[in-house]
Amino acid sequence: MSEARLDPALDAALTAFAAAPSRVVALDFDGVLAPLVPRPEDAAPLPQTRAALERIAQEDSTHLGLVSGRAVGDPALRRAAPPSTAIIGSHGAERGFVDEHGELTAGPPELDDDQLALRTRLREEAAALTEAVPGSWVEEKPTAIVVHTRPVTDEHAARTLERDSIDRLGSLPGVRAIAGKRVVELSVAHTTKGDAVALLRTGYPTRELPADVPVLFIGDDVTDEDALSALGPDDIGIKVGEGETSARHRVEDPTAVGLVLARLAELTAM
Repeated sequence: MSEARLDPALDAALTAFAAAPSRVVALDFDGVLAPLVPRPEDAAPLPQTRAALERIAQEDSTHLGLVSGRAVGDPALRRAAPPSTAIIGSHGAERGFVDEHGELTAGPPELDDDQLALRTRLREEAAALTEAVPGSWVEEKPTAIVVHTRPVTDEHAARTLERDSIDRLGSLPGVRAIAGKRVVELSVAHTTKGDAVALLRTGYPTRELPADVPVLFIGDDVTDEDALSALGPDDIGIKVGEGETSARHRVEDPTAVGLVLARLAELTAM
């Protein structure tokens, strides 16, 4: 891949990152590795991105992790993870690992009785809110209920539903409302993607990494800012698309992410 395809400042940062003795590469899935699609189950990394991920995962000095709001066992997320990849799901509340044989090992998140009861209440009340908005639907995750509005064709109805979900359900005690791109997640767990990156920095679950190991994180949504804002001066944060961000670098879309990862795979193989 030609270096000219990347911003020179980003290419220089990637070159320095690849020269470190070890490194952590942490990546969001939707809108980063995979383009956003109306049906979450149809999401998949672009071919160039998938090829680069597989090369990066094979590097002994690179610890690869997918950091997503999806559940660890989500089929689309699972299919995207090469062998020897950590998966941190539910915004840091779930942990899993795809071993060298491609087998996923994961444990359920620990929720107490109050959190389980609250999740049930959120599911019931979210279902009532979505009944009046054709195209909207409710997803139940291990630690959260998610209101999806991406398939809704009436923009005003979609925005009203998102606002009602935050105002009525996000204000309940014990609920953390996370507004994303045409989704509202109502979580009963209070972990963030910043916690996920901190966990990966330790080498979870199979590696021992130095405390100063550099991290590359790429994200596109509001929830990714928890990870981007937790990065240090020797780390690389990349924002995908528009919007305010604490990241020092920005790329346009998942196609550009594929270029970044291909360049990184090239540099670490040198």
